[in-house]
Amino acid sequence: MMSKNIKSASYIGGFGNGRSSAESVAEALEKRLGTGRPVNAFTFSDYIDDPDEIERATNGARVVTHSAGAMAALERPNFAEAHILSPPLPRNIGSLVFRSGIKSARMFIPGVGVHLPSDIVAAAKYSAGAVAELAAHPKKNFGQLKKIAAFNAIHSAVSAVRTGENPLQLVWTENDVFFSPTASELEEARLAGVDYQIVPGEHDEVVLRPDQLFEDIGL
Repeated sequence: MMSKNIKSASYIGGFGNGRSSAESVAEALEKRLGTGRPVNAFTFSDYIDDPDEIERATNGARVVTHSAGAMAALERPNFAEAHILSPPLPRNIGSLVFRSGIKSARMFIPGVGVHLPSDIVAAAKYSAGAVAELAAHPKKNFGQLKKIAAFNAIHSAVSAVRTGENPLQLVWTENDVFFSPTASELEEARLAGVDYQIVPGEHDEVVLRPDQLFEDIGL
């Protein structure tokens, strides 16, 4: 799927993903692409604060998003290519809030979220950044929970495909405690010709192990 002729790239983090987290993934993506060009890094609160800036940054670009960051790419699709990682599907708000604790705990369980000693450091840095981000921008994150819970990445992707937008790929991980797609949801994507993958890992796999995830999805 990946084109070699795209000149710019942007990464948009998900709910509560801090600045350092977004920049770390963008740096890994920059190395992976090997174009010598910097990858723009945005947090989810950046998108809420100034969606027009995000739209300019994604115009004609290769775009990678994580979790709720999918809304930034799929609500105003103008990208040349998009890799939408762990995007939202309609779920109960209460369930999402409850599962956030499970998700955070799984990040530190050996054999689950932790495979190497370096994963502990990555998980700790991500968690600290998330706490700082939510404290600094509570309204821009928590204020979007209702919209996130109602967002349907598959419907948005189907709409983009039908209107002739450029290639996009939906990716979920096997252990995503938030948005694991059902068989019927995946069948809807398949029938509409939407490219999707289910790969190993946790909901925050791109933050914990970006290089491995990019390898798994062929980016």
